[in-house]
Amino acid sequence: MKTFFDGSVEDSNEVNSLTLNPKSSVSNEIIKYLETLFPGRVILWCSKEAGFWLYSENTAQFYGLTPEELGRKTYLDYRNMIHPDDLEGYDLCNRKIRQILESDINPEHWGQYRFVIHYRVWRKSEYFQLREERIIPPPGQKPGGHHSLMSDATEDYPFVCVQLEWYRVGPLGYTKINNYTPKNQESTLSGRESEIIKLLAEGFNSKQIADQLFISVNTVRNHRANLLRKTNSRNLIQVLKTASQ
Repeated sequence: MKTFFDGSVEDSNEVNSLTLNPKSSVSNEIIKYLETLFPGRVILWCSKEAGFWLYSENTAQFYGLTPEELGRKTYLDYRNMIHPDDLEGYDLCNRKIRQILESDINPEHWGQYRFVIHYRVWRKSEYFQLREERIIPPPGQKPGGHHSLMSDATEDYPFVCVQLEWYRVGPLGYTKINNYTPKNQESTLSGRESEIIKLLAEGFNSKQIADQLFISVNTVRNHRANLLRKTNSRNLIQVLKTASQ
C-alpha cells in the first residue's frame, strides 16, 4: 500500500474526486502561518487518504483562478493545466521519486529530503515555469500525505525541460544529491518547438514568432534555448541545419 501520493498517471482514476477544498481548521492555521514565511509562494498539503488538499490563500491568484473555480477543481483538472509536452516527464519524475523513496532511502529519513520538479503550468493566457519543492513525511507520521511549496520560476532562469533534483537537508542547508531528466525530454522536439523552427527558417525573429503563436517573447526564448540543447547546436544556423536533415 502506498503511504504517499506520487501523482502518477496510474492514480488518476483513483484521485479523480480528490478536491482542493480545505476541511481542517488546525491544518489551515499552520498553512496560514507558513504562508507568512514564504510570501508569493503556494503551500499545498495533499492527503489521498483524507481525500482533499489544503492550500494557502494565495493559491487561486497564483494559478489565475477565482476562489470558486479553485474550489471545484480536482487533481485531474490540475493535470490538465500542465503543459502537454511536460505531462509525461512530470509523471516520470513522480515515478522516480517513488523509486528513490522505496529503494534508496530509509523510510525513517524521508522527511530529511527535498524533491524539486521543474515543469510548466497554464495560467490565464500562457504557461509559466513552476518550481515544485516536495516534502514527504515518513510513513505513519502525522499529518501524512505530502507537502509542496510552489513558486513561479519564470524570471529566475530559462526553462530547459522537465527536471527533477533531490537534496538532503542538513544543519547548514541543502546538499544536492542528484538530478534526473526524463528520457522523453532529452532529445524529442515538441510540437511547439517544431513550429518555432519552421518560423525561424522563414526569417521571423522572436517577437514576430511570439505574435504569430500568441505566446510571450520570453517563452520563445526558452524554446530557442531548448532547441540549442536538444540539437546540440551552438547557434541558430546549426539548429536549422540539423532540423533540415
